[in-house]
Amino acid sequence: MIDLYTASTPNGWKVSVTLEELQIPYDVHPVNLSANEQKQDRFLKICPNGRIPAIVDRDADDLAIFESGAIMIYLAEKAGRLLPGNAAGRANVFYRYFPIADIANWCWVRTYKWSGVECDDLVQLKRWRDEMRVRPACETGVNVPAKVENLEKNPEAAKKFADNARNMVQTQQSAQTHGESSVHAVDKLDRHHYGMSGLRRCVGAVQVQ
Repeated sequence: MIDLYTASTPNGWKVSVTLEELQIPYDVHPVNLSANEQKQDRFLKICPNGRIPAIVDRDADDLAIFESGAIMIYLAEKAGRLLPGNAAGRANVFYRYFPIADIANWCWVRTYKWSGVECDDLVQLKRWRDEMRVRPACETGVNVPAKVENLEKNPEAAKKFADNARNMVQTQQSAQTHGESSVHAVDKLDRHHYGMSGLRRCVGAVQVQ
């Protein structure tokens, strides 16, 4: 069982969509970013960098992993899907099939309205975006931990999403200005490599007390 600590953001959706696509059972623990819950000690024990998303794998001796890309790779390797084990196989999947790269990119592309960009004239991008949107895992995953209005079809929802994101950034900047650090020491912090140099920089593993 996976414990998922997340919020309704593109990085959070990347992990919930991946979990849905891989059909890995998980429990959701919403993190209120507006209340700065990601900087509280109970969350920092799981994720020392104080950012969502993070997971705890209860089937792996309570292994905690943070950073969305690292989590996605860990889950794909755990399930043996979306990411083959060797470089040649990965290149083939990235070129021909549905990989975790599609999930990672789509979760950001779907928010293009509030970013102030238009992509309707980009035919291939629009086709890919629409194909992704109707996948059951995508439809379910973007409603974790809470349902968000369709940002592509609802301008008001897109504006609200942008306003909330801006407020959260300002809150975090204010906290840092007053001396609250986003990085906290964690006892016995260990870096797990999982066989990929890029992953070595962003996977943290701690035993959750």
